Amino acid sequence: MLDYIRSNKISLLLLLPVVAVLLWEQSFRGIELIIFPFDKNPMPFYKLTILLIPPIPFLYSIVGLVLVLFNSFLITHLNKQYMIIEARTYLPALIYIIFSGIFIPLQAYSPGVPASTFVILAIDKLFKTYNDKKRISDFFDASLFLAIASLFYFNVIYLIIFIWIRISSEAGNRLKVAMVTIVGLILPYFFTWSYFYLSDCTDTFISSITANFASNRFIPDINLSYIVFFTFSAILIFLSSIKLIRRFRGIKINIRKYFISLFYSFILLGFTTILTQSTFVELLPVFAISVSFLVSYYIYNTKKRFFGNLILISFMVIIIFIHVFKYLHFDILN
Repeated sequence: MLDYIRSNKISLLLLLPVVAVLLWEQSFRGIELIIFPFDKNPMPFYKLTILLIPPIPFLYSIVGLVLVLFNSFLITHLNKQYMIIEARTYLPALIYIIFSGIFIPLQAYSPGVPASTFVILAIDKLFKTYNDKKRISDFFDASLFLAIASLFYFNVIYLIIFIWIRISSEAGNRLKVAMVTIVGLILPYFFTWSYFYLSDCTDTFISSITANFASNRFIPDINLSYIVFFTFSAILIFLSSIKLIRRFRGIKINIRKYFISLFYSFILLGFTTILTQSTFVELLPVFAISVSFLVSYYIYNTKKRFFGNLILISFMVIIIFIHVFKYLHFDILN
């Protein structure tokens, strides 16, 4: 199993949609989804896109699933372009699909999913700056994509710190580059505000940002099955970090930088979740970007097949446990 999952066979690429559909199976059966704070106070771009989708729960699930699959292919492209795992493998895409869809109440079109699309595009632009340090436009594009992502889900805006950390490692005029990123961050907000201003709805725009910034933390039912999954994932991320640190000097310089950037984004998202009252599980699709590479690195570089297969089987067993637990719980309530 391990050798197959680590490969780049076309059959594995075709397996990704199958895994995604199986993972989202309960949402297709019409289990009632939780109303999150972002549903009550949507950011402008999220509100615009949900107005384009007919108000049918099944369609929300389909749109969310398709977008998660699209993001998984962006993750694959990211790995192939920069060789982050140092191999052409679909493993990061598989891990992204699992983490994005593991929380059943979020198996629909939620703002974290389109936000993660633009965060991936921002990371792509940021990684390009390691290969061509003279292109300030890539820093501008990265901050622009991040601003667009925040207009779907506001709290990803804190990832601008991750871009500024990257700038701090640059030689040359850092202040100039930082100012370029600020312009990139402001422009989407300026044009969005202009639209609301011309529509005489600036209060709506400001209130949506305020509500997303200052709303109280919403904590849904996190049952035992999710606790097991997130504990297992935390252990894997910790083991992957240890492996990366031990092998750091033997890794190519650019790949080191990619992982450092991914680790910074993971830490920033963690602090965002802890320190802001309006953030919790809805950030999972964005977390899944950095986690997909960190966990994939550990699984791909595991030398002992038995241990690697054990990790994959554990993932499968825990995911089945989550769905069985949810199914039984739902049936008891109904």
